[in-house]
Formats: sequence, structure tokens, C-alpha cells
Amino acid sequence: MEYFIGTPPLRTFGLLDTGSSQVWLQCLPCKKCYPQTNVPYFNPAKSSSYRRVECHLLTCLLYGSEHCSRDNYCQFHVTYADSTFSSGDVAEEIVEFRSPKGDHTTVDNFVFGCGHNNYDGGNVGGDSPWGIPGIIGLSRLGQSLIQQLTISKFAYCFGDYDVPEQHGYAIFGDVANISGPTTPILRYTEAALHYYLDIVDISVDGVRLKIPTDVFELHKAYPSGFIIDSGTTFTLLKTKAFRLLVGALKMKLIKSKEKEVIDPGNHHFDLCYRMNYSDLKSAPVITFHFVNLDLQLPLSNTWIKVDKAEKTPYEGVHCLAMVPSESISILGNFQQQNFRVGYDLDEDIISFSYEFCE
Repeated sequence: MEYFIGTPPLRTFGLLDTGSSQVWLQCLPCKKCYPQTNVPYFNPAKSSSYRRVECHLLTCLLYGSEHCSRDNYCQFHVTYADSTFSSGDVAEEIVEFRSPKGDHTTVDNFVFGCGHNNYDGGNVGGDSPWGIPGIIGLSRLGQSLIQQLTISKFAYCFGDYDVPEQHGYAIFGDVANISGPTTPILRYTEAALHYYLDIVDISVDGVRLKIPTDVFELHKAYPSGFIIDSGTTFTLLKTKAFRLLVGALKMKLIKSKEKEVIDPGNHHFDLCYRMNYSDLKSAPVITFHFVNLDLQLPLSNTWIKVDKAEKTPYEGVHCLAMVPSESISILGNFQQQNFRVGYDLDEDIISFSYEFCE
């Protein structure tokens, strides 16, 4: 998502992440920074409105900091599941959000992490044409974007994974109309960071897998349950559910058995086939069944092309864009492509509406 930071304002971007609470971006001077393209690193020394946060302030605690510098300023360190991390100064700045219609929202004293030591584990800048400078946390905790804007509604729509110029959009506040079928967001005091969904089952071409109810249950002792996360690329399914899904797909694709191959891109996908357009068009349809909502995945949200040598998007090796998990299950952003996903945190509901995201 595009935004502007500092005085004078610098245009930059952040990856929307419903699974975290911090907002941060890479800053100069860099102890370690990953490459970002088309946008420069933010240099706080060139902004007249930049202010580091002192350690004794409540702002420091709310951001989630546990460290202070030698000169008593607030420090942060955040790490993600893919090993991406950032550390540096907790600071305040003027931040501006601009809409295509010309509307501007300016936030003074916006709290963010100015990361001087950063590592991209793959989800932030690695595959992005922009080399995304940082992350925008959208959880209900701490100093996330929605907490600082004091809003309870937002929506986003991600464009095609393989079409970088189809960026999609994000909307915040009451203008983020919640449309389409809805399913409840489950609230857990012990796991308030994430947006948990009540998944009932998964089906392949309309046939339920009859996944045991305890597979997606939340346990206090370890990461578990089923969440939606805009910051995770591919869907993770608890191993038992994943094996049932792969088994059902193989039965449906039995005629294509001779086309089954090992993932040539070494992405560790478990199920891959050499497909042409007719194969892909007739591939089985996967549906996630939530309470009050059936999310039918388009084939473009189910299979990912991993054989880059082929010139057309339909010829070559395609893999099931999901991976097994020993703990928590996650609906990733690849499966959310071209869905308008709306969050109403007052009503504790999420909606899905299929559309072409531009």
C-alpha cells in the first residue's frame, strides 16, 4: 500500500499484514537493508518532523518494545515466520494517505518502526517489483494502522499474483462497505493478535473431505486454529487436512497421473502437474466451508505456475499453491486474489466478494 512519510513527504509502500501489529519501514543509515526498487530508503535526518520515542513513554510500551538504547530511546525488534526481521528506533512522523480520487488523510505523530537492521525472508521485498520497504500491521493490537486511525472497518482486494501492474486496493473507515457473504471472526483472549475463522470443512468438486473437527481447533498451549492472514503468501493447512485434500485431488486427477511431476522450482510444493489450458480449465474446484460462507477458489487461486521457461500462462508445470503445517492453519493472500475481503470489527465479521481487483 502506498503512503507518504516525513517533511518533505517521501512516497513509499508497505505490505498489508493482518497477522501483525507493527508498522515499520527501512531507514537510513542502514546497518543491513535488503534492496528496494523504485522508491528510496527513508532518511530521517532529512525530515524536519521525525522524532524518536523516549523509552519511558506509553507509546513505547504500546508499540511492543522491550528494549532501550543507551541514550534512553525506544528500540524495536520484530521477527516473522519466514525469518524476515527488522530492528531499529521507534519513532513518530507525519504520515499521509492519498486516494486515487484525491482525498488525503494526514496523521500527525504516527508511530512506526524505523528499521536500520533488516532482513527479507521472502514475503516482503523478494518477489515484489517494488522491493517493498516495510510492513503495515493491521491487527487489533498495539500501534497497528487501524488502531492508530481508530477505525473498525477496512477492506482490501489483491490483484493477480502474476500481474505486478494489477496492484489492487485497500479502503479504510466507514467507506469500506462490507459486501457479500460473511462469516464470524472468532475472538480469543489468549490469541488476540490474529483473525480466527470458524472453518467447518473443505470440499473438492462438491464432495466434502469430512475433516475431523479437532484438526482446526484452537489450543492455548501452542499455535493452532485457522486464521486469515494477508501477510502470508500461500495457504497453510494442518497436515491431516492437507493430506486429505491432496488425496482427493489425486483421485480427481487420476487421468493426469502420467503428468504428475516433482516441483521443478524447488518451492517444496507437494502436488504438481504438467498442464495445458484444457487440463487447467477442467481441474477440480476447491471450496473452503466456513460458518455461513462457502469460499470457492478460482483455479488461478489454486494452482501456481512454477515452470518459468514456458511462454504462456497456461502451458507448463502448475503446483497446488498450499503447503502442510504442523501447527496453525492460514488462509494466505494467494488464495485471496481478486476477492474483496472486508473486515467489520464492531460486528466481528469478515466478508468475501469476488471481483477483478484494479
